[in-house]
Amino acid sequence: MVELLLKKGADPNKAYRNGNAIMQAIEYRELPLLHLLVKKGGGVDLTQQDETGQTFLEMVDSRWPEAMHVASL
Repeated sequence: MVELLLKKGADPNKAYRNGNAIMQAIEYRELPLLHLLVKKGGGVDLTQQDETGQTFLEMVDSRWPEAMHVASL
């Protein structure tokens, strides 16, 4: 379903409530989803912040360092 939405132009960087789809994938530790959003979603807005002011890289580093390799995709 996510792949279809991305093909139809959904923007995983679009902010809503407490972040965006990429930040939610980090929060819930959904590695396959995170890969999909980063690779097929047109990249990651590294400047966007969550409700606490953390960027993508800061979120991954503090909440899920094992997924830091995704930042290089």
